[in-house]
Amino acid sequence: MQNRSVKLEFCKEYVKEARKLNIHIKSEYSLLREINQFAPIVHLFWAIFNLYCEKETLAIMDCGAYARDRLALYYQSRSIILER
Repeated sequence: MQNRSVKLEFCKEYVKEARKLNIHIKSEYSLLREINQFAPIVHLFWAIFNLYCEKETLAIMDCGAYARDRLALYYQSRSIILER
C-alpha cells in the first residue's frame, strides 16, 4: 500500500471499526504515522529473511535480489524511525 490516499482510507475504516469495539485511537492520521514508523523495520526483517533463504535454500525466486531491494527500501526510509 504505497499510495497515501489508499493508506489513509484504510486507516479511517480501521479507526471506525476500532471505536465500535471501544478501542481508542486518536485519529486516522496518528495511526498512519505509527504505521509508517514501522515500515523500515519491516523492510529490514524481509531483507534479512531473504538473505537467509538465499543461503539455505534453492529457492525458485531470486532471494538475493529481493533482499537487496528490501535493504534499499530500508535505507531509503530509515530516517522515519528517528522522527519520533
